Amino acid sequence: MRKKPPHWLLPLLAIILAGAIDFFVIAFGALLDAMLAASMVSLMLVTFLIINAATAKAFSKLLPLLLLIFPLGFTWYIWVPRHMIDLHDSTRWVVLSQMYKKKVLALPEPADGQLKHTEWNTFGFAGIGDRVVYLAYDPKNFLLKASHTNEPGKFSGIPCTVPKVTKLESQWYLISFYVDTDWKQCIPDPNRSLNF
Repeated sequence: MRKKPPHWLLPLLAIILAGAIDFFVIAFGALLDAMLAASMVSLMLVTFLIINAATAKAFSKLLPLLLLIFPLGFTWYIWVPRHMIDLHDSTRWVVLSQMYKKKVLALPEPADGQLKHTEWNTFGFAGIGDRVVYLAYDPKNFLLKASHTNEPGKFSGIPCTVPKVTKLESQWYLISFYVDTDWKQCIPDPNRSLNF
């Protein structure tokens, strides 16, 4: 006769699976998809645990696991949406940085003194416009101060006034552009749109 698996095994496997799904969607999915997936997976996990606990004959054996999971799930559900952009960028950088570094470093030196760069992310909504974020290689770390101040400005090596510069690691930065602008098309008046 087969031994019955412990009551905590199925919820634990569900938690591991939910975490893996969240990680891959956050790292590789579009930003909005990642936000929705993190919320949905968290809600599905909590629902699964409630149903499993309610139907388990040994509810008292699942209680310690539930007491651990509910605060963690609630924290995840509240924290992730507020920090999704940073989490998305950090996770993506950890997983894909070598590929992006090779891609950017293989680009020819820009003749106009601009930084080597590639598109990192694009998102937006119909009727509002698109926002583009670029990954830039700054060998002299001129953007370091801009990444600490989080203030908009016109910075060395970037053709436009930009609202935000984020440091990923030494010499590697994310440059957020204003809505409907990109590396090749700056807006004449940066006060026209402060959406980012």
